[in-house]
Amino acid sequence: IHFDSIYVKPISPVLNGKLSYAVAVVTVHEEKDKQTNFSLTMTGLTNENGHLLCNLRTSEDGRHVEPSYTLTFKLRPTFLSFVKLTAE
Repeated sequence: IHFDSIYVKPISPVLNGKLSYAVAVVTVHEEKDKQTNFSLTMTGLTNENGHLLCNLRTSEDGRHVEPSYTLTFKLRPTFLSFVKLTAE
């Protein structure tokens, strides 16, 4: 049974007709910390110019990522994490 869910929602700003997105990763397991990995392409985010990635939980400065970039989340039990991907 897989207990992680990934949600992708279009958000502002829209730059040159390219959407930006919020990505949320939710885990409902209650046992121990775990790691989840997935590529932007797996979520349907294929902007050829890439995105500026900002981790909203840690307030990390943004960095450019391509569609093939793999997001890695270290998730605690019953945890939620957000990132913002701004179109470039």
